[in-house]
Amino acid sequence: MVDDEPDDEISPDTFWQSDEDVRAALTGIIGQYQPYKIMNEAIDDAFMSKEETAEGEYAEFTLKTYSAISPSIEKLYADAYAVINACNILIEGVTNTTSDQITETVKTNAVKQAKAIRAYAHLMLTEWFERVPLVMKRLDTSEAFTITQSARQEILTAVISDLQDAKDVTHLFEENGEMTAEEVQLLLMEAQLLKGDYQSIQIEAEEGISTFVKKVADWLQNKTEEVTEATLIEEYMNNFQQTYHRGNLYLNVLEYSTTYFGKARYALLPIPQSEIHKNPNIVQNPYW
Repeated sequence: MVDDEPDDEISPDTFWQSDEDVRAALTGIIGQYQPYKIMNEAIDDAFMSKEETAEGEYAEFTLKTYSAISPSIEKLYADAYAVINACNILIEGVTNTTSDQITETVKTNAVKQAKAIRAYAHLMLTEWFERVPLVMKRLDTSEAFTITQSARQEILTAVISDLQDAKDVTHLFEENGEMTAEEVQLLLMEAQLLKGDYQSIQIEAEEGISTFVKKVADWLQNKTEEVTEATLIEEYMNNFQQTYHRGNLYLNVLEYSTTYFGKARYALLPIPQSEIHKNPNIVQNPYW
């Protein structure tokens, strides 16, 4: 969660001097974000499976044999904060630089990309663990080892703010794994859905996943007997899981985890024990 060597190598006065500097930093962020995203999606697929047997890297999420000391749990948590830290470095560096050699297009879209990716990491963290530290700036060592967990609503407020700032983001590279405006819009709707801010959800296309998000929001405000949590999860898993891999987010939205898995223990993942050892302010999740 902390940069071990917060020296002057990437300070505004020495690094953030040109478009090339900004692009290089953003390339580094994307190099962390893409593997983190792939891991999240693979874990979600394994977690949502109800198969009684499983093999492979994330089999423990299918079999529910993970624990607070599982390396995969540690990595899911730590990699999120590595991404967030890199985003914070770029946002602060680009915002504070006095260089006139950075074009406005590069500056604006690099910050939007960093905010969108930071929002994604925070959203995934609160989906999996609920109460986690909200890190909106670069932390020094003392801050990293004393930071407290934030409530999910506070985290989602920050996520929504970041995604709103990132709307209409454009690419700085032709092919480099950046966040698209369409991805930002979907994440924004899902964050609003998870927060319960149903009235703010605006869909731009009357089809696909956007329509499903709106359907869930409308049902949660006016439940009917024809639709249930079970039918909504089934619809998501049948039509959208293979594309978006966020089934667990919708379990959270519908508060359906305990029923889906048959045990309340699986509603949240355990906070990595190493984080609790390092920071006495971090509290373990229930049942772990």
